Amino acid sequence: MTYPEANPEQHHAEKVEQFDYDPTGNKISETQALAPMPFHANIAKGNRLTFFSDKHFEYDRFGNLIAEKRGKNHSLVTHYQYDCRHRLIKVIKPTGIIITYTYDAFNRRTSKTVDGKTTEFIWQGSRLIAETDNDKHWQSYLYEPDSYRPLALVHGNAQQDNIKLYWYQNDHLGTPIALTGSLGDTLYECQYNAYGQIINETHHQDDIDSLPDNPLRFQGQYYDEETGLHYNLNRYYDPFTGRYITQDLLGMLGGLNSYQYVNGDPINWIDPLGLIKVENNGFEGIAEKEVTHAVTHFPKNPNDLSKILEVEPKVTTTQHKTTRMVWEPNSNTRIRYESHPGDSGIFNPRHHGEHYHIEIKPNNLTWNQAKRQNAIQKVKPEDYKLGHGTGFLPGEKHPGQ
Repeated sequence: MTYPEANPEQHHAEKVEQFDYDPTGNKISETQALAPMPFHANIAKGNRLTFFSDKHFEYDRFGNLIAEKRGKNHSLVTHYQYDCRHRLIKVIKPTGIIITYTYDAFNRRTSKTVDGKTTEFIWQGSRLIAETDNDKHWQSYLYEPDSYRPLALVHGNAQQDNIKLYWYQNDHLGTPIALTGSLGDTLYECQYNAYGQIINETHHQDDIDSLPDNPLRFQGQYYDEETGLHYNLNRYYDPFTGRYITQDLLGMLGGLNSYQYVNGDPINWIDPLGLIKVENNGFEGIAEKEVTHAVTHFPKNPNDLSKILEVEPKVTTTQHKTTRMVWEPNSNTRIRYESHPGDSGIFNPRHHGEHYHIEIKPNNLTWNQAKRQNAIQKVKPEDYKLGHGTGFLPGEKHPGQ
């Protein structure tokens, strides 16, 4: 299979990449016109690639990548560690540098710490809108309406005097290929291979350090310089191999190959959620996939939430003999499903009918301590009014979506 570069105005037909795949779609070799020596890999049993080029891989029993070995006698080892929901929480580099990650209940990454320096992330639904180190670094991202296609990058915040605005120029997939200034001048441009790895960068200004780093890649992906991986909301993507490092949490619904990116067709499809390929037509294309709906909306069947959270609920009954299910996706978050048809008062579907509650407590308190100190916070629906009930109805979007 041969893919020409996606931007013919810049690259014409000079750059050609050729890939070979095994029967289940794993990329097993890559040949580039500018680098004629091919990268080779093996036929992957269970789709768990054991080597690619000079890298050798090891997995745990859940199929999560736990070690990447390279160099003479495989002496350079990168270790990967995961939490109980198979989310990457720690990386140990061959140099000894340690990287850690934290997440909220919806798999959104809230922070990363690289060699002691922490960056925090702010989200609006499933889109990253800002990052900061709580010191000098503050960077915000704007998107096209109802889309994951980036529109602009804002460097600085309201408390700083020198705020700069940069505009994204994207290719046909919505992948940034250039940054322009307020006058339309091109400040930065880059080229990718077919699977989203940058192969060439050009800075069009003398002071390179004054230009902010752009970590956005394929729609929904954030480049981590410390690992070379792309954080893709529900998983991490490796552009070098063109694969995710963990299996698809949707199982077979995401495709026969649970590691493959967009079924091996990265020049026509996108995967903003790290779950399943969708068409490049904004939220509408994603909404058409019922399987991704439960990731952004409360499901009508509460058992589907167990599959998404990968946490089994505690099941009891309410005082009205209806089912109550409680999930604890992390130590500070509790999601409760219940109904109260026997309560008195004006009928309120948010309280009397089936609904979900989201409760959050401080990190330094147990649930009992937080209850005694009145420190448990209930997340309220966007259109909440006093007396309407704080429950989320099945089919409603998660908070912030």
